[in-house]
Amino acid sequence: MENTIQKDEILTVEAKPKKKLNSTSYALLTTHGFNYVVSIFVSTFLISYIYKISNNYVLNIGLFYCFNYLTMGVFSYIVSRLIDKTNRVVCYRVAIIVRALFILAVVFLGEKLASLVIIAGMLHGFSEAWYWCSFNIMKNELIPNSCMKKYTTLQIIENKSVNFIVPIVLGKIIDAESFKSSAIIILVMATIQIVVSFFIKSRRPENSGFDLKSFFERVKSTDNHKELFRICFITCMLFGATTLISPVNTIIVMLTFKSNFSLGLLTGVFSAVSIIMLMIAKRLSKSRKATPIYIICAIASCVATLIVVLATNKISLVIFNFIYIACSTFYSYYFDLYRNVILKELDMYSDIAEYQGMIEIILEASRTVGFALMILTGIIGASFGADGLVVSLKVFFVIAMLNYILINLAFNRFEKKLVKYEIIK
Repeated sequence: MENTIQKDEILTVEAKPKKKLNSTSYALLTTHGFNYVVSIFVSTFLISYIYKISNNYVLNIGLFYCFNYLTMGVFSYIVSRLIDKTNRVVCYRVAIIVRALFILAVVFLGEKLASLVIIAGMLHGFSEAWYWCSFNIMKNELIPNSCMKKYTTLQIIENKSVNFIVPIVLGKIIDAESFKSSAIIILVMATIQIVVSFFIKSRRPENSGFDLKSFFERVKSTDNHKELFRICFITCMLFGATTLISPVNTIIVMLTFKSNFSLGLLTGVFSAVSIIMLMIAKRLSKSRKATPIYIICAIASCVATLIVVLATNKISLVIFNFIYIACSTFYSYYFDLYRNVILKELDMYSDIAEYQGMIEIILEASRTVGFALMILTGIIGASFGADGLVVSLKVFFVIAMLNYILINLAFNRFEKKLVKYEIIK
């Protein structure tokens, strides 16, 4: 049963910081942990599967992701409107079911997937829009700002723990048995997700309604608001483009190691190492001195990319994955923290669906453009044969990694604005 509460009550609760997460918070954390398993299956092993069954793997993977994020962007608007008027948890359960149905569709499609990557991408984008819109709204609503650092830290630790175990296990199952076997395991986990979701108690502002026009009027109501939301949306756009790295990395690892188990092992081991980066990020968030790490991440990522491009081998890929996973952990922590502390501090809680929906639209727009570029890369590369495809992939890889320089500048600016306007203290 959804608890409808007055906005003033929320602000009263926020005025008295909570130091402990409640049972609803942990239920949300648990269901999201299972979601990481599904995400690993899609972002890592489904991509390796498309790579194996495709002649032009760059084109097909680009098509899958381009239509995935295009569909996700469109439905993020539609779903956000719906969620703002109804029970968030019900929408969340619908998302889990739709994602499970997507996995079933992949299992039954088998090798036909190579000729249906556009449809597969659209189905996945539809399920992702449902999931992330409902999850992000509930998270922003149910987790007090005073607990956001703790929740974000636990969420990333959970993510990295899953990434340490699951890729290795799934990779072994896929290599030893079949792609279908791992998909069945994913479906069982989706069932568990739905059961645990019944322990989540949602809430929303009374008489809330989705109105983007009014939201943007409030965004532009003061110079402070305009500055803050402008850098927030720019950071979202650049952060969305970092998604381009994962599938390209997967392809290069498969080209070099030739094994799903090796792919899983590489992902798993460095996910454990990245927890160290998380602890550094959490400590620096207290002192507001993250800028040096931003610079180090940008430089290290670009150097590691050039090493892989100029000398693609197992050692260079190990170095790159170590740096990439560590840096992405750092950026994910700050992005998740920064985006979720703004509304309540600015007394804009009733705009939560509009705000989170807008962020998703911006993220998916930048990702769609990025993967459209990957499609173009695949078309051009294929005209030069197999070797040309590899070269074009590496060129795309370098372009995608250069984004880390821009996102470093954006995060630095974002943090300064949050401190300036006392959003984070």
